[in-house]
Amino acid sequence: MKSSRENSNQDIPPEGIAKNPRLSILFIHYRTTTLLQKGLDALKKYPPEVSAEIIVIDNGPAEDGAAEICSSHPLCRYHNPKKNLGYAKAVNLGIGLSRAEYVLILNPDVFVMKGAVDSLVAVMDGDPRIGIAGPKLLNPDGTLQYSCRSFYTIPTLLLRRTFLGKVFPHHRVLRDHLMSDWDHATSRDVDWMIGGSLMIRRKMMDDVGGMDERFFLYFEDVDWCYRAHQRGWRVLYVPDATMYHHHRRESAKGFLGFGMRRHLESWLRYTEKWSMILYILKLKTTQIRTFVTVISDIAMLTAAFLAAYSLRALFGALFANPLFPLSDYLRFLFFANTVGLLAFIGFGLYRARAWFDPFHGWWQLVRAMVVISMVMMASTYLMHTRTYSRVIVALYFPLTLLFVGLGRGCLRRLVRKVKRQGLQLKRFLVVGSMSQIETFQRSCEAQGRTGIEPICFQPETLERHPSGEILNPAEEMIRWVQRERIGEVLVFETEKTRAILEEVIEPLSKLGVPVGLVPVSQGLLVPGSRIEGFFGWSVLSIGGRRGRGVSSPLKRTMDLLVALPILILGFPLHLINLSLLRGKPKLETRKSIGRKGRIFDLRRYVKETGLTRILRWMALYPRLPNVIGGRMSIVGIYPFPVEIWDGLVESERKDAPDAPPGLMGLWGSDPWIYNAHVDYRRLNRYYVLRWSFEEDLRIFWGQRTAGHEMSRTDGAGAL
Repeated sequence: MKSSRENSNQDIPPEGIAKNPRLSILFIHYRTTTLLQKGLDALKKYPPEVSAEIIVIDNGPAEDGAAEICSSHPLCRYHNPKKNLGYAKAVNLGIGLSRAEYVLILNPDVFVMKGAVDSLVAVMDGDPRIGIAGPKLLNPDGTLQYSCRSFYTIPTLLLRRTFLGKVFPHHRVLRDHLMSDWDHATSRDVDWMIGGSLMIRRKMMDDVGGMDERFFLYFEDVDWCYRAHQRGWRVLYVPDATMYHHHRRESAKGFLGFGMRRHLESWLRYTEKWSMILYILKLKTTQIRTFVTVISDIAMLTAAFLAAYSLRALFGALFANPLFPLSDYLRFLFFANTVGLLAFIGFGLYRARAWFDPFHGWWQLVRAMVVISMVMMASTYLMHTRTYSRVIVALYFPLTLLFVGLGRGCLRRLVRKVKRQGLQLKRFLVVGSMSQIETFQRSCEAQGRTGIEPICFQPETLERHPSGEILNPAEEMIRWVQRERIGEVLVFETEKTRAILEEVIEPLSKLGVPVGLVPVSQGLLVPGSRIEGFFGWSVLSIGGRRGRGVSSPLKRTMDLLVALPILILGFPLHLINLSLLRGKPKLETRKSIGRKGRIFDLRRYVKETGLTRILRWMALYPRLPNVIGGRMSIVGIYPFPVEIWDGLVESERKDAPDAPPGLMGLWGSDPWIYNAHVDYRRLNRYYVLRWSFEEDLRIFWGQRTAGHEMSRTDGAGAL
């Protein structure tokens, strides 16, 4: 049974809570109802003297009784996100719901003692440089729990998480990490404290950011404290604030158990994020990627040649000429690999575009293989030797195309898998005003996983640094790049950032960190804009390309070849899907904007069915008649809803693109979705200016490379 408090989602504070409390106490709860009850009872017994509110984020099932427990506490707000967000994300959610100057984060198994909360508040009030304060934690038997630690090192991890810790239980490395030689009776600055009980200053959170949500469990507290240190905030241990901690994080123990695996995963994320050695290597990502790709290509070229030789040997009885030993082909194999690598270089297969745009890479690979095949076939005549079988050369072409393509595909899959785990994200330092940075963040959120982690740098906030000193923006920006392990800098042009940029270009170049500039006039930029020399001046060439509509007999033919068979063969499935939809109507229609602003009807099924979940392409079926009738194309511009289109200024409506709306495009694959943070007008304009048959094929196969390039060079999306 759900309480009314839960049903209201707890965004409205219950009666009795001050409108502007000084303290928010945040519990992250997951299947610990009994402990949560005890934790709330402890706060009832020893309430803080300052005005406070209590927020409970329930990562577990709503029916475990936590909502009823919270409803009995007059200061408690309950929120259940309906799924397990992980600790870090739940903390950030709770902080977002809080309104106080300080936030005390408590695990349900931490019980406050008399005066503990007030001691932490007093310490925070006494020094505005303190960003994080933590109490003394005691075990249930009253013994000291080592809750503050030094930062992890590899020796520390080995002694803490392997059998070596039992072999050397009193090793100096362990004692230094746990700070066990200190009596914990005096207040002192520490590297980090466990996240089960931390008081956080909101100004510190605004500066540093919330917990890194890539850490599902473990190391989120280490990372947070490390970032606070990096920004000049103090992390203070307060022994006068005493609390009992029921657990000792046993969940992280056990060889390759769930907790141990999570601990290792989080340690890898933490190390990848902050290791200076890995940071230097990440700055060399392009060179490393090229080197690995070359090695892979050599291996695949060799494998293709060996496969061709094996096939020739397998079917040797079909040929009159004998097959000579493989050793006789070693010189030719070296020649083939050399020609192959030179052709790959010549066709740009080691440039960034060939990596990030698989479709372009495949096309260039086909072109390169045509040249390689012709050179090798010609060599069998020019060298006048009977050793080189022309059958092997003929087989070598398709096999190389297959093997090299698979090799590169496997490398891309490996990189994508690593990035899905939250590793190898490029950290961008985004420099600009608050509004520019917020716009950039919304654009990133709208595009989903982008493979980057933006770090925001606002020059004007340096005057409000906790140290109180006025910092030089250019010098501080260089320090940020180094300490935040920045891989690339993106600068939004303003009067202030332009002055900073002049000072940092040379130092950043020496560090190997590229800089991108979003100019004030970035709205004028179009694909193909380039820097040119003009009488000693660097000039940005913007125009010069004649605009044209998207119209081609080949495009129209391909639309019909794709849509017509699906429309005919899929008709029985369409009838089945209609029968699965109960009630009427079964289709809904939306007035949308097509080529040159013409209005047409865009249709879809009223809701998703089991059939459309299994066969995703069936969701497009109601729109196929528009393709047959020429009102839409398989790939095209975004079809604006009429009501959105009417809200645009008149000049934008007059400049409607001469291109058909698509079933899919740079904007995605569902034209019914409208995201206010995405600039569909710019995406449409970019598509028209960049259009080619190859571009359509790329988008059709799900390769959003054009959008990727645009986000780096044209300021796409909401920028």
